Amino acid sequence: MKYLLFAFFLLSASFAFCAENVTVPNTFKEGDIVSAEKMNQNFQKLAEELAKLKASLAQPARPTVSSVKPENGQKGISLSSDITINFNGAMDTSTIVTANTLTGSNITLQDSSGNHIQAAITFSNQVATINPASDLRYSETYTVTVSIGVSDSSGNALGMPFTSNFQTVLNTPTSISAGMNHTCATYFDNTIKCSGQNSQGSLGNGTGLISLSPVNVTGITNATAVSNASAYSCALLADKTIRCWGRGWNGVMGDGSSTSWYVPANKVSGITTATEVSTAGAHACALLSTGTVQCWGGNFYGSLGGGQDNVSMNQLTPINVSKISNATSITTGGLGEPLGNLGFSCALLSAGIIKCWGNDNYGQLGSGSRNSTTYTSIHSTQQQTGFFSREPVQVAGISNATAISASRTGFHGHACAIVDQGSVKCWGADDSGQLGSGSRNTETYTQNNQSPPSQPITQNASYKPVSVSGINTAIAISAGGRHTCALLADKTVKCWGADDSGQLGSGAKNTETYTQSPNNQSQTQNASYKPVSVSGINTAIAISAGGSHTCALLEDKTVKCWGNNQSGQFGDGLGASSLTPKLTLF
Repeated sequence: MKYLLFAFFLLSASFAFCAENVTVPNTFKEGDIVSAEKMNQNFQKLAEELAKLKASLAQPARPTVSSVKPENGQKGISLSSDITINFNGAMDTSTIVTANTLTGSNITLQDSSGNHIQAAITFSNQVATINPASDLRYSETYTVTVSIGVSDSSGNALGMPFTSNFQTVLNTPTSISAGMNHTCATYFDNTIKCSGQNSQGSLGNGTGLISLSPVNVTGITNATAVSNASAYSCALLADKTIRCWGRGWNGVMGDGSSTSWYVPANKVSGITTATEVSTAGAHACALLSTGTVQCWGGNFYGSLGGGQDNVSMNQLTPINVSKISNATSITTGGLGEPLGNLGFSCALLSAGIIKCWGNDNYGQLGSGSRNSTTYTSIHSTQQQTGFFSREPVQVAGISNATAISASRTGFHGHACAIVDQGSVKCWGADDSGQLGSGSRNTETYTQNNQSPPSQPITQNASYKPVSVSGINTAIAISAGGRHTCALLADKTVKCWGADDSGQLGSGAKNTETYTQSPNNQSQTQNASYKPVSVSGINTAIAISAGGSHTCALLEDKTVKCWGNNQSGQFGDGLGASSLTPKLTLF
């Protein structure tokens, strides 16, 4: 009995000491008569297990990685992030620190293709820091590996290799610009991609071939904004200069020539402090950090605002817009050749007022009446009168504007502004209800330069701003060819005006009935004279209205477009038009 009690004592002590480290033998069965031989067998096995335990306790504790940042599987990591590895104790720095991981290192950083990334590694307070030699790449998965060559201050090696991976921020669009038949977007990596019509190089990829999917603009790596017109585009660069590409007629490249460029041209001459760029059919303008404005290209009827008498003189390099010194934003309007004479421009000033210049055939300058100017035609020495202003005139009745937009691709031209902290007012052409007041506005005039004067003529337009129906929470506005869209505070979008291509995005082509003069016949057109909701858009953060299509940048950094897609301007790879927003490949 005393042997049995002693055996149980030893077994109990063993369990208390090493319950998780030793497997204690037990060959007893209920009812067994314990013999000395049986007891000796169990003691022998117990001794063997205790010897194993002693041997394991004699092994030194190996270092381990306690944590790593970015954490394993983490996404959206900044390109300039350092990588840190925390160890559980003091380490031998000679096994960790290196000036260049490419020359042999126990800690490595690799991309998804297995390429080693050059980096320096420092160590302090149990933390190793990987400092890549250059910024990481967008949309890339990286793997950190710590090999068993790393050891602690006592020379004990890591028990097993450690690996962790993370993904950098995706290279997604940051802004979107819809032109007449092409669309461009800037990206997080400051490049630009474009899709759609490319016959005169408007996509900037050097081919001149139409593209249904976005293609990279050649040589642009530091863009902060892009503006599209009818057949060309311009990019604002991080160094506050501007480069343009596409059709160069009238000098819109701004580089001193009228050459068309299938890749970005030389920088616009003399501009080094630009904060905004805006393009229209035959001219472009830049807002400078001083609050002044410079424009270049076609100067048809004063669209450059420089006050020159010769209304058809192209300017191949920028000139100063007169009497503008405190602008905070700019916009340009008007189609291109052969309708470039419809060009106009507007500037939002720091006081909340707006001044516009250029063509005023449809009241695009918004001063309350069409501005009349006498000029000498390049085709004749005779004095003529036209509806335009060579210098800025103030838009009537607006004193608290926060944003402006002119129809860069508009046939006749209109402009809109956000006022009163969310309301919208528009002026200019209204043939398709693009002013959004609920009905087509009309103005009457006579051709006084005829002899005798003509009978009164009525046109669908408003020479002064009119309120857009039902809009009071707008945070962004974009005027398209003959339609307009507003981004609202709840991230939905409403559009109004022409809907012949589904550019209003409501899911069906809206129709309106009007009376056609002079016979007073009833006519129907695809349009909505008041705002309608764009179907399925509730997370928009930016919008852009083009010739007859519209695009929205969403919170998840995807782009959806609707309307005309016959030239591939959606960038969805398909080329089919749509009455509702479609996800693109931007």
